[in-house]
Amino acid sequence: MNDAELRDQVAQLAGELAAARAQMAHLRFMVSHELRAPLRHIGAFVQVIEEDHGETLDAAVRGHLKTIQDAASKAMQVLDGLLAGPVKP
Repeated sequence: MNDAELRDQVAQLAGELAAARAQMAHLRFMVSHELRAPLRHIGAFVQVIEEDHGETLDAAVRGHLKTIQDAASKAMQVLDGLLAGPVKP
């Protein structure tokens, strides 16, 4: 393989890598976007239940609601990390 062919191959591979990175960035955005709304709804409904019925709920139910809220918050943090992290070269 001569130098010109090698340069062409490197250029082609660089283009393929750039396209793959763009696809990965798009996928990360789509996954994050599609999961955020359900997680916000979960958090909002937990808050509504607590506001409307908090005084009448026993400790076990309040504990379950806290677990749900904590899990939704953790999932949002994971999504934030997914969007914030660079696509590794």
